[in-house]
Amino acid sequence: MIRRILLWTAGSLVVIGVLFTIRLAVVDTSLVRRLEKSRACRACDLSFAKLAGANLARTDFSGADLRRADLRGANLKGALFVNARIRGIVLENAILDKAIWVGGQECGPGSRGLCLTKQLQQLLETGQCKGCYLAGATLEALDLSGADLQGADLRQAQLAGAKLTVADLGGSNLSSAYLKAATCIKTNFSLSDLSHCDMDDADLEQSYLRGAVLNWATASKANLAEADLAESVGRYAKFNGSNLTGANLSGADLRQADFSNANLAGAVLKNTQLDGANFKGADLNGAVWSDGRICGPGSIGKCR
Repeated sequence: MIRRILLWTAGSLVVIGVLFTIRLAVVDTSLVRRLEKSRACRACDLSFAKLAGANLARTDFSGADLRRADLRGANLKGALFVNARIRGIVLENAILDKAIWVGGQECGPGSRGLCLTKQLQQLLETGQCKGCYLAGATLEALDLSGADLQGADLRQAQLAGAKLTVADLGGSNLSSAYLKAATCIKTNFSLSDLSHCDMDDADLEQSYLRGAVLNWATASKANLAEADLAESVGRYAKFNGSNLTGANLSGADLRQADFSNANLAGAVLKNTQLDGANFKGADLNGAVWSDGRICGPGSIGKCR
């Protein structure tokens, strides 16, 4: 596994080198100067900030909002990120040696583009990390297929585009994790906490989410064909535009969930709590409704 990761990283650096000077053209130079002078931005709003290539070593970002901030190629050695919000942060080729990451972990030597802690190193080398503390781990686009992460703490983990096919994340904490466009075919998420998790555009075909917590999670335009979400709790979850053909949603609590324009053909919703759920434009042909009825032809938006 580690060999695949190193080969991927080497190829990525070539692309980054070509694009880096282009990215520098849109850097917020005035903001960079202020940060380089003060070395402090505790609890401040740096969401979408353009800081590529900046020298921000030992800067205090504790509690800051760094969602989707562009820090590629930045020098972040010894910086503090404790309790920072980092969903969608861009860190390609950034130097993170000796930085203190969101959960208080120290980034080890060789932390380039990711915070390389001892437990993350274990995962990358062995594919085994049961119960590991990986809060805020930067794992974008990595191949973690078949990895054993049962009971791991992956709060705010950055897993966009990652490959997690047949991985085991049963009982793990993935609250507020970023799984956009991740590949999670036949992945085990049973009894996991996925509240506020971003799974938009993810491939979750035949994934196992039985008993998982999905409150306020988003899985817009995701592929959940034949996924098992029985007895899950997904209040206010968003499944709009998603493929849920043949999915098992029986006994789930999906009150106020959004299924607008989703494909639920053949899905099973028996004994599912659906009060306030939005099915506008949803395909329910052949679905088993909460009261046991089978929805007939023309069941668009409601079970007929």
